[in-house]
Amino acid sequence: MTEHIAEFCSSLTGNDCLTLLLLSALPLTEIRGALILMRGMQVDRALGTLCCVVGASTVIAPVMCTVRLLMRVLDGRGKEWKLGRGVRRELTSRAARVQGRRGVLGKLIGLYLFAALPLPMTGAWSGSAVGGVLTVPLPLAALAVFLGNLTSAGIMTAMLAFVPARYIDFFLLAFC
Repeated sequence: MTEHIAEFCSSLTGNDCLTLLLLSALPLTEIRGALILMRGMQVDRALGTLCCVVGASTVIAPVMCTVRLLMRVLDGRGKEWKLGRGVRRELTSRAARVQGRRGVLGKLIGLYLFAALPLPMTGAWSGSAVGGVLTVPLPLAALAVFLGNLTSAGIMTAMLAFVPARYIDFFLLAFC
């Protein structure tokens, strides 16, 4: 199954590296799915991993900026924004409690670990969304997510080196 999906995706772009870059930028597959699909492509492992890291990293700043803008919009004026203000207040109070106990460095380490663990619902997209809500400087949050993304790629590449080809489909289903 993995080979067929990889073959289909590669046929759409005509280039394995571009396919990996685009797949790793999608929220469904992200870097984990792209690295797994790389096994079904004819691409050098180091080059493919680099393409996956670059693709997954392209979404970090836009997602963080969008979330921060959305949080400001939700904090608008008027009755129609009452729900938005409530959501904003709740998220801000939770972030303040975390900051009070751990400070900015603790938030950044938590954000790094969240993006680094190759589990479903973690990664560049969700890590960037969390980084957009946290009250830390945008460049530091983006760096934490990027480094977590890089670590996730290393973990997945190491894991996939030991997975026999007959079990790769299970990995694709589990990580995506």
